Amino acid sequence: MRRPAQALRRRVQWELRAMRGVQGKTMCAELVDDLVVVVHRVNTAPDPGEWSSYCEHVHGQWQRRGQMRTLVLARGSASVPNAKQRAEYNKDGPTADHRIAIMHDGSTLARAALTAMSWFNPNMRAFPVHALSEALHYLGLSTSQSIISTIERMERHMGAAPAQRSAVR
Repeated sequence: MRRPAQALRRRVQWELRAMRGVQGKTMCAELVDDLVVVVHRVNTAPDPGEWSSYCEHVHGQWQRRGQMRTLVLARGSASVPNAKQRAEYNKDGPTADHRIAIMHDGSTLARAALTAMSWFNPNMRAFPVHALSEALHYLGLSTSQSIISTIERMERHMGAAPAQRSAVR
């Protein structure tokens, strides 16, 4: 009887960890209903350890759910994953059933990274950093207070200045 209880406890702990998402210094990710929300620190490359945790989180969600939607907010040319991180994300991860809307500031490096990632996932679309409602519409969602509150909280956690927190306005 002891073993099933331990297995259940481990599963519950894993589920709680998966729901909390990733809270790091260079990026954070959180599940809001059935939407994964990701915010990158302005002009800061994702930390390799945080990126790996994020990939593990997303891959776990994808395996449990099958179809996924992700909203990413990235500002500045440095706040995009490098080639090694993009490969880690695409390895054994979500592809055709995973819709991704990335809101970015239009930097050249961000556009190049998005182009490279879209080769592996044709359901990835880029939006201007202020186009939250359009990005959510692409994902098949409407703007909700829980999504707005989550983005605002995550942006504060990532140290975005008030003038930079314009995505939800």
